[in-house]
Amino acid sequence: MISRQSLIQYRANAKVQTRLSPAPVGGWNTIDAPETMAPTDAVLMDNVFPDRGSVRVRYGSTQHSDTGTSDNVETLMSLVAGSVSKLVAATDAGNIYDATSASASSIDTGYSNGRWQWVQFSGSLHAVNGADAPIAYDGTSVTNPAWTGPTIANLSGVIAFKNRLFFWTGSDQSFWYAALNAVTGALTEFPLGSVASFGGNLIAAGSWSRDEGQGPDDYIAFFMSSGEVIIYQGTDPSDASLWALVGIYHMAKPITARGLMKIGGDLMVTTLDDYVSLNRIVATGGIGNPTKASAALRSAASSGKNLFGWQSVLFKDGGLAVFNVPNSNGSFDQHVLNTNTGAWCRYRDLDARCWVVHGSSLFFGTSAGKIEQAETGNNDDDSYIAADCLQAWSDLGVGQTKLMSLARPVISSSGNVKYSLALGFDNVEPSTPNPTAATATSTPWGSTWGSAWGPSTIITANWIIRGGSGQAVATRFKVNGLQDISWNRTDFKFQVGNNL
Repeated sequence: MISRQSLIQYRANAKVQTRLSPAPVGGWNTIDAPETMAPTDAVLMDNVFPDRGSVRVRYGSTQHSDTGTSDNVETLMSLVAGSVSKLVAATDAGNIYDATSASASSIDTGYSNGRWQWVQFSGSLHAVNGADAPIAYDGTSVTNPAWTGPTIANLSGVIAFKNRLFFWTGSDQSFWYAALNAVTGALTEFPLGSVASFGGNLIAAGSWSRDEGQGPDDYIAFFMSSGEVIIYQGTDPSDASLWALVGIYHMAKPITARGLMKIGGDLMVTTLDDYVSLNRIVATGGIGNPTKASAALRSAASSGKNLFGWQSVLFKDGGLAVFNVPNSNGSFDQHVLNTNTGAWCRYRDLDARCWVVHGSSLFFGTSAGKIEQAETGNNDDDSYIAADCLQAWSDLGVGQTKLMSLARPVISSSGNVKYSLALGFDNVEPSTPNPTAATATSTPWGSTWGSAWGPSTIITANWIIRGGSGQAVATRFKVNGLQDISWNRTDFKFQVGNNL
């Protein structure tokens, strides 16, 4: 504590200094100690997206379609082929819907579950769920392709590679492959047990490339539940001259078949330990820096690895990747990566059981039979978005103890906002009250200069009395958003004294 006499002497001798602190554009950091984080990182970043130059309240969600039931939507599928464009939803009641329009219509019923793995191939969706016969949907009707070979109802995974469908059951070490361009007929088994030295079952597969596109250097990667990754190259598993083992690699155990995401030529895999790049595994054996979201992933996986809802999806048009995380209380979080900057954040309050990109839009399915469009608007079905961000500690370029007097968050928004601001000192985390109304001022550049924020944008930059002392300060910012809101920086006024 600072004595009263020291404070009087300090105030008499010290001059007021002003420092500017950029917003936490480095994103959510769950792995570093607070005192070692970069000042542009964030200890907490809920419903706040790290953009270039500022951070913003995440975009909202709007109901797109309704199945008319209270069933859980557990799979969303996208079919885009020629003039056919269908958004398809499957529920835990075993029903499949055309959810392209606001009122979903039934496509088919009577299935054992709604947890389909799917791929678009030869103008149709091909899907398996590990309990029913595989289905194919061409935008008009559902058929059951006459596959033979394995017990076809046991097939739980499917991908397309080199104009050929590959299937697996998830309960053994083999994959099954179709003839070239075939959508029905015999499936041939290819056992991986002879090369899978760590054991485990085949639970996921994906195409992988050393470049950004698709071509002759593409590979197929098979992921075992043990953490082994077995990579092959070629076009025909039945011909040794056209099919070759490239390598066997080891990584943390993958959580789910829905945890593979293609980014360029790379595959990012959701494991029990981290979100892992296959490029990094192949190049370094997995040695390297963890992602800044890895500690949060490990915490969630430690108690929830067997829960339904783990999934990853790349939304290129939005410049982000979404990693869905189920919680033991039935809710879902999303770890979100800005694919342009590499910064992370966490989305909350979205009842998202499954995801898909359809056309140029991102959608998720809810536990109430609804299909929502994500990353649209500035509220969640007319409810405000509660954003909470705690920036990492910073000495503001002054290593001495500081007596803080004023703070000013600089906020741009499309209307008046409700926010609250609190300061913490020397790794003591601040708490904040509920956001309250703030008086906004007009953009300081005025129309003469053609402000980049546009005529409808309001700049809020009010000095707030915020006392406290310490060497390092952290800002916690909360806002209830019903409009476009960005936090650009925070200004501070403080004193530094030799006797403090």
